[in-house]
Amino acid sequence: MEAIIAELDQGRPVLVLMYLSMSFDWAGPDGLVDPPVGEQPDFARRHAVVTVGHGTHKGRRVVLVRNSWGEAWGQGGHAWLTEEFLEPRVFRLAVLTEDIDVAPRATAA
Repeated sequence: MEAIIAELDQGRPVLVLMYLSMSFDWAGPDGLVDPPVGEQPDFARRHAVVTVGHGTHKGRRVVLVRNSWGEAWGQGGHAWLTEEFLEPRVFRLAVLTEDIDVAPRATAA
């Protein structure tokens, strides 16, 4: 969580690769994904989201993510993931820095 927040504070979104569980499928009406007690990650369900913000919800740290599942998921394709959801599920982070050239390569005709 600290690494994600540090990058977001520097203005860099973070690609989060994680294992899912049932609570991710049903972001609440407030856009919050918070696992029930005892819910475990499903290691067969891997997914990636992009973090775009962070804050607190009822005194707990949360990260705002953009999902690729469309606007019907969460609140317009975004949701707040609690630290309790993220910590046991994250297996990789990636940050795209300005030093990387992602321009399309020219091809010879």
